[in-house]
Amino acid sequence: MTRALLYYGQAQTPLVCVEPDSLYPDLWRIIWDGRVSDIVNLARAKDAAMALCERGPPARNPQRLHWRLDRSNSPYGARTCVLPTGPAHPPNGGDA
Repeated sequence: MTRALLYYGQAQTPLVCVEPDSLYPDLWRIIWDGRVSDIVNLARAKDAAMALCERGPPARNPQRLHWRLDRSNSPYGARTCVLPTGPAHPPNGGDA
């Protein structure tokens, strides 16, 4: 599984992850601060991730943001991208 990780400057910890959805591999989700976004296409996911990181808090210099790919097959490849403890999709498509 390939994920894109967004870093700021020389930081060793990514600010956000963009990874493929488990049900729809052509669609992607943003993972940040233990939250998971709705599914979107890759271009929109990367654009939204950049916007999240630029605006902060704290506000960041967009020129220092950069992407790295994580092609690890290990579930711990992007261990800094913390998934929430609950399901990503509400059961039966209803409200959570």
